[in-house]
Amino acid sequence: MKEDIPIASTEKRNLKQMITSPTGLGIASLVALGGYLVWDSYPAQVAVNLSLILILGVCFGMHFFMHGSHGSKYNKSDDKMDGGDQ
Repeated sequence: MKEDIPIASTEKRNLKQMITSPTGLGIASLVALGGYLVWDSYPAQVAVNLSLILILGVCFGMHFFMHGSHGSKYNKSDDKMDGGDQ
């Protein structure tokens, strides 16, 4: 019998491992460098669109981080979505 592990705790653990891995740190460094280069090259355009950038960033961040707070209906054993009463 398989041990039931809460999905939220394993997802948080996997996210932490990914972020602190060399690949995660490399991706974060590239994103930070890209953000700096865009700000350095186009400060007026970034400043004009800063409100839109912040709103989209908050939406993405909430979507990304809130998935750990609920379980997924995706059943990995049979590779299909749980459709309920079908």
